[in-house]
Amino acid sequence: MPRIPSTCHPNGMQRLMAGESLTFEVEHRHKDGHVFPLEVSASLVSTAGRPVILCFHRDITERKRAEETARLLVQEKQQTQKMESLGSLAGGVAHDFNNMLGGIMGYADLLLAGEGDPIRQKYLKAILAAASRSAELTQKLLAFGRRGKNRVEPLDLPAMVEDCLAMIRPSMSHDLQVVVAMTDCPTVDGDPSQIHQVLVNLCINAVEAMPERGVLTLSSWVRTVSEATHPGLPVSAGRYVELAVSDTGLGMTPEIQQRIFEPFFTTKNSSGVSGTGLGLATAYGIVRAHGGAITVTSSRGKGSMFRLFLPVGSMAPAEPSVSSGGTRGEGLVLLVEDEQLLRELGAAALESLGYEPVPARDGKEAIEVFSRLHDRLCAVLLDLKMPRVGGREAFLEFRRIDPTVPVIICTGYGENEEVQELLTLGARGMLAKPYQISALAAKLQKVLAG
Repeated sequence: MPRIPSTCHPNGMQRLMAGESLTFEVEHRHKDGHVFPLEVSASLVSTAGRPVILCFHRDITERKRAEETARLLVQEKQQTQKMESLGSLAGGVAHDFNNMLGGIMGYADLLLAGEGDPIRQKYLKAILAAASRSAELTQKLLAFGRRGKNRVEPLDLPAMVEDCLAMIRPSMSHDLQVVVAMTDCPTVDGDPSQIHQVLVNLCINAVEAMPERGVLTLSSWVRTVSEATHPGLPVSAGRYVELAVSDTGLGMTPEIQQRIFEPFFTTKNSSGVSGTGLGLATAYGIVRAHGGAITVTSSRGKGSMFRLFLPVGSMAPAEPSVSSGGTRGEGLVLLVEDEQLLRELGAAALESLGYEPVPARDGKEAIEVFSRLHDRLCAVLLDLKMPRVGGREAFLEFRRIDPTVPVIICTGYGENEEVQELLTLGARGMLAKPYQISALAAKLQKVLAG
């Protein structure tokens, strides 16, 4: 009579002899040595008056693999939903904080314009500098929670690397040496917040791989990539910027290297450092979405090197903005802003520049004012996120009533999909919030000059 593994089902034999059918899983060793899962179905039958246990064995390797894949997909979906929720929360908090920063920066700017005391000028400039740094932080949070298409602009990689290093230097060991060799590096076209996220992740991983001392090196070259020069690299042939991030730290085994870009795979938890296993997987997805590739080479105890390949950019570098804070104008400007603090500030800023502001609290009120005064307006400053009637709907109504009045979109979300659509439909420009009075003056001057 066949043996039923008692370790799988306690009292299995007694249960079978009592007429119960059993189904359970066991591990079986193949003749080549590898272990695989088996499903065993056993039942008691009678043959020629004798009880016989009938067993069926089924190799369930593929089923277990499919179950594991499904489990990972559910886990990934849950993680994605959590990240989306965090993104919405971060974006909402950053948007409100951005509005408060706009008030701080604007009123400090107004005070500075009329301040003659050098000491007070110094204090006001310090307030503006601190608020500007805080605004940069909110922009990163807003980018994390942003919806719609990604921004694409020419990126200065050496400048982004310096910004990344400035962010993580306070947490680096004093015995850690940093080497940057990125001369004559061309721009690449991409989303600044996403590429910044990739650089920060790679640098943090490198620093954590060198807990006491070591050398973090960031270097770049221009490569002409083809199947002949870079076999197996999953990119189209062409010119690429190769950005290498290397460390002299712990290194990785070949087994870890094979899984390093898998979602939820992490080695940090075993080393006492918490990790989600999403950092490098996200970096991989970002780089691939930018038409590039990322590779890794490493040896245990000899450090690691991650190489980013990003296509050389085709977009023209942005022209540096010229401050024109002393430039005065004239005319009637419709100021559409739902936040009272920013509405009052905008009105004061416009008056200081010589314009006559007409405030509106939301899109509906703005449409009513525009329909009455459009033939006298020289420009409109239009917020996007407002109650009752939003900025997009108000803009479309402005265009229907009088398409000759220039409209400037004012937003703290950057040039996202909604802004890009309105620019395509005829908006004359975008002014990023929070803004200084000099930026407002320059934008109005540029728009009104045609």
